Amino acid sequence: MTLMKSRSFRASALVAVMMLASMLGGCNTPNGDGQNPSSVQPMAAHIQLPQADVDRVTDIKARHEDELLALPSVVGAGVGVNDDGSPAIVVFASDHGVRGVPQNIEGVRTRTEYVGEVRALQFTGTYRAPMWSGVSVGNDNECAAGTIGCVVKNNVNNTFYLLSNNHVFARENSAKIGEKIDQPGRYEFNCGPSGQVGTLNSFVKIVMKRNASNVVDCAIANIGSGINPTSQMALSSYTPTTNARNATVGMTVKKTGRTTGLTGGTVSAVNVTINVQYSHGTARFINQVYVTPGTFSAAGDSGSLIVEASSNDPVALLFAGGSSGTFGNPITSVLISFGVSVVPF
Repeated sequence: MTLMKSRSFRASALVAVMMLASMLGGCNTPNGDGQNPSSVQPMAAHIQLPQADVDRVTDIKARHEDELLALPSVVGAGVGVNDDGSPAIVVFASDHGVRGVPQNIEGVRTRTEYVGEVRALQFTGTYRAPMWSGVSVGNDNECAAGTIGCVVKNNVNNTFYLLSNNHVFARENSAKIGEKIDQPGRYEFNCGPSGQVGTLNSFVKIVMKRNASNVVDCAIANIGSGINPTSQMALSSYTPTTNARNATVGMTVKKTGRTTGLTGGTVSAVNVTINVQYSHGTARFINQVYVTPGTFSAAGDSGSLIVEASSNDPVALLFAGGSSGTFGNPITSVLISFGVSVVPF
């Protein structure tokens, strides 16, 4: 079975990275004009789904997701909407022509979406004064690159940190606390030395099992002396608010990331269960957010903060994606993991 994969750049997976870059477009070219998010979104994505329907279909999906994920090429399932506005169980497949998916489950129609291989996800320059969010970052002990999501603050002692993914800052559970964090990631220098901007503070361990219940792929880093970070996104006019909220089906969102820059999309499914392939194994995630279109992100965008398009309220932390869409951790779960809040400046 072909499984979802993580979306950051690593030299050890250079062949796969090159194939993905070819499929999803140039690594360093932002989607759109760098100021306005892309307006290309699927038809059904703009239809709002009442919360009562979301809750009902979530319960139905939960009762049947194990049997769905046991089907060949099925890698996930979530709650979405059909073109006519009716609720749908969205089945995510790694290959075209998946077989065995029922047309409806307990009276709810299914909709199969081909996502191909999803990889855990660059402005690539060096930034210091200020050091923007949405730019390249990585652990000094590997040749890789992901994205700084934003600056967060400890709600007790007001200490500030950088936020990104575990697989960007903590090397998929392999890192030790205190390891150097570089901006940009060393991948930008053909694995040569970069400049240190912080140290790994803490991370949530990813359980590498197909029956796991992971919710977040996240880590925070201490900020180095003389570094002036900001939650304002690189080359963009927006800064995320501190008002973290839950994503809803039909919500219009945007993000700024290392590879694709500023892009826009729509939440097409919530409460998603998805199998994600990392270099160290396969991990199942639950309660995830799915954003379309496929151009919303690419390899290297891992760690980007996804916000509601008009309010700039944070909704998800981008960590994986494929040919037709992107997956994100619910931002409220990420922030609770560390007892932090988004710094809105």
